[in-house]
Amino acid sequence: MESVAEYLLPWTYLLSLQQNISGLINPQEILSLAVGFFAVVLVVISLFSYRRTKIRSLLLVSVAFALFALKTFIHHLNIFIFNWGPSVENTIFTALDFAILLLFFFAIVIRVRK
Repeated sequence: MESVAEYLLPWTYLLSLQQNISGLINPQEILSLAVGFFAVVLVVISLFSYRRTKIRSLLLVSVAFALFALKTFIHHLNIFIFNWGPSVENTIFTALDFAILLLFFFAIVIRVRK
């Protein structure tokens, strides 16, 4: 008959392994990278659409998506290289958010000339 400690030993090993893996793989950072990658894909799609149609509002939308991708890039540079701190990062992100909203607004308001 096994003792309780012998029975629980493999389970404690699996639990510690899971904690080590979750320390290396942060789901929030993976999602953030996915958002940045998706923004780059949207930049490419909107630039192709602009080249095909020559609608200026698509150019503004592509710049907004590029700023969104830049925001993700800055976030990861801050984590791995610069470590500016939350106040500098928040200031940069607020300015980029304002610029992105402004670009989307102008993209909606600009009339298409035929």
